[in-house]
Amino acid sequence: MMITACNSAMSTIINLIIGAIVGMLGGYIRYLIKKQKEGNVTNECLVKGVMWLLHDILEPAFDEVINRGFAYLDEYENLKSQFEIYEGLGGKNGIKQRMTIVEMLPKKPRGCELERI
Repeated sequence: MMITACNSAMSTIINLIIGAIVGMLGGYIRYLIKKQKEGNVTNECLVKGVMWLLHDILEPAFDEVINRGFAYLDEYENLKSQFEIYEGLGGKNGIKQRMTIVEMLPKKPRGCELERI
């Protein structure tokens, strides 16, 4: 009889401990999910901020190249690299159209005497 009572008490204690551990894990998982959501909002804001900075850099640079009628090789590579980052972040606006125009323009090395085409 005493062994059965001991086993029953131990079983109850073990069940209480398991219940407490599961409850703590559930609370901790809820905490992590909440932190992750807050982190996602911050990350989203950072992505949008970088996108707008790139937009503000690329727009006048593309306009300058388009108005000039050609792109320097190093300038084109820099613009292309920045545009790929901008596009990868989800940027659209008129920047993609400007990049298409710049891709069609002639590319020249710096230091050449160039005339407007």
